[in-house]
Amino acid sequence: MARYRHASIFLDSKKIGKCSGGTYRLTSATEAQINDDGYAGESEAPFTLELTANTIEQVGSSGIDVMSIMLQRKQITITYATLEGKIHEAKLCRATQCETTWSSQNGTHTGSYTFRGPPPKLVG
Repeated sequence: MARYRHASIFLDSKKIGKCSGGTYRLTSATEAQINDDGYAGESEAPFTLELTANTIEQVGSSGIDVMSIMLQRKQITITYATLEGKIHEAKLCRATQCETTWSSQNGTHTGSYTFRGPPPKLVG
């Protein structure tokens, strides 16, 4: 099993954020094929990528604002690096959910940010 480092978010070819924790999910839209004899296999269907990040750190002075990216329907590129040197790259992704939690008493701010797109290509 591959070990993963982090996912990066690119907007207009510029790295704007790094996700240091979350869930990376590759899903197929296959359906069970049932006939008179019972289970006959799975249908062929495309894959989709879904990344849910718990923490997004801005890179440099990028000022990443996931909510604005989502509201403006901007397309981003997500890369996901393994410790073995492989990179999963998914282009044409979009933010599909933004949820933030904060506490004014201790100044904490956390969130859950979900991005969806086509299956990644392996680079490197």
